[in-house]
Amino acid sequence: MNPNFTPFLWELGKRGYAQKLKTLLGYSMGIHMSIWSGVPQDVHGKWVEYVREQNTNPSKFFALLESFPRAYPINLLKSGIQHFMGSYGFEKDFLPGLPPMLASEFKKVAYYQPGEVIEATPTLFNILDRKKVRWQYYWLGKLDATQIQKFSSNDAPVKILFTDILDKLGHKLGPDLHSLRRVLGSVDSFIEQLVTKSQKEYPDLHVLVFSDHGMTTITELLDLEKLVKSLDLELGRDYLAFYDSTVARFWFSSAAAETKVVDFLKTLKLGRVLSEDDLRTLRIDFADKRRYGQTIFLANPGVYVYPNYFHCSLPRYFKGTHGYDPENPTTQGIVVYDGPATLTLGRTPGIIDLLPTMLDIIGMPKPCTCEGASLVNNQSDKKQ
Repeated sequence: MNPNFTPFLWELGKRGYAQKLKTLLGYSMGIHMSIWSGVPQDVHGKWVEYVREQNTNPSKFFALLESFPRAYPINLLKSGIQHFMGSYGFEKDFLPGLPPMLASEFKKVAYYQPGEVIEATPTLFNILDRKKVRWQYYWLGKLDATQIQKFSSNDAPVKILFTDILDKLGHKLGPDLHSLRRVLGSVDSFIEQLVTKSQKEYPDLHVLVFSDHGMTTITELLDLEKLVKSLDLELGRDYLAFYDSTVARFWFSSAAAETKVVDFLKTLKLGRVLSEDDLRTLRIDFADKRRYGQTIFLANPGVYVYPNYFHCSLPRYFKGTHGYDPENPTTQGIVVYDGPATLTLGRTPGIIDLLPTMLDIIGMPKPCTCEGASLVNNQSDKKQ
């Protein structure tokens, strides 16, 4: 947030509330669930998009392309076809960079859909439904006047708008403000039009704007797949691996294979093996180790695991990414509020503080499962 690039948001924060927002280790899958539930990832159970689970229906179409080398042109071709097929409703759950021998070992987890009931904890949408408070959730792939009209025409008292436009360009261009100037200005202008129009109809409007993570400049590539393969172990027989962009997860068929891989990973200077204490502190100490990984390697801020199973781009195509240790300042998002309530300054809020804050603004107690604390001043913070 910057007065030159996002003047409206800057002024909104000056007259209301603006703070950095501490994120969680992971990606959108788990973080979004924590936003709506007010609990960390080890409570609601969602963390990353692909988990170790038998996939009885792996993509047969893309298996045909595996007779070619796993090189950039082939992976790019598969990525392009994937995008084309996905836009027409065909299968989209495969990963172009995933070795065919692993296709049956990993399964894509469905993203949380607003309104869906989760066994572990109620979400904002469940609470609103229970209280019979109408809400509307919008996902925006583009920002234009049509979207503003659509948003404004709905009279639901709670409206939530999500867009990943900044995220996509942040990956491509990096977090440099000058590179992102145009899109930052567009987002800022869109929010200004939306808020200005809404405030005319609702003078006591509450506006809460937040981003779930920051963006870190990529400074170095780490070919972890190649390094682990050099250990004279066989993928699929001795171990399984899943390479995300900042995290690598491993499963082993024997104690000997585990020792060999873990001891090697501990020699690397570009990241670290997460200890049991790390897992507990980061709130990713899942009871089911088989699902998310027996051993988890986390890259240092700025280190990009490449190649990985998600991105089939040229090595230097992406200039920014996220998913590093939340203690790193570049991982932080922002939270901005303007409205009748007064929010507490003096501490850095976290992702799980958003749900109780939203409920406090609406005038509802937080559920007993919620671990976050409301940012609203003079509130009782009672649980229901």
